[in-house]
Amino acid sequence: MKAGWCRAASASDDRLQSGTAAVLVALFLPVLMGCFLLLTELGWQLVVHGNLRAAADLAALAAAQCVALEDLAAGQIRLIPEAVHAEAVRFLHENARCNPFLADDWSQYRIRVSVLNASVASPERDPWTGETVDAPTVCLFVSHRVHSPTRLFPGRWIHVHCHASLAIRSR
Repeated sequence: MKAGWCRAASASDDRLQSGTAAVLVALFLPVLMGCFLLLTELGWQLVVHGNLRAAADLAALAAAQCVALEDLAAGQIRLIPEAVHAEAVRFLHENARCNPFLADDWSQYRIRVSVLNASVASPERDPWTGETVDAPTVCLFVSHRVHSPTRLFPGRWIHVHCHASLAIRSR
């Protein structure tokens, strides 16, 4: 056999490689921690958005019940804008108060309610999506800020927005 093809490991090779794992861990640990924090932030944002979306959907459903009974008796569906707005805000507040993922601090919410008393003869446009609406519709836009769960950046807020629309159609 020729010399050089097989070489036995010496003690000096062990000393050169003994700290390699510690250096690699020291280099990649901050990267792994950063990825963990970003995933935590993203997961928190998705949970808050899902809960806010459910609350907005339920608020739009509750607000859509505010129809003018006189018009309904005459066979027409017309929403009462003031009552729709009050009911949507009240119902959203109740859902936020009972939900541990949504803050009860109302200074962190921005709620916009739009009532479209549209019909097939006079369609209107949803103010947030631009879609044409041909039935009485409650449009609800909710913007909410919550603190970052990781507190990686002090004072950092997560902004969550959602939109809910509910059209009332006769049978």
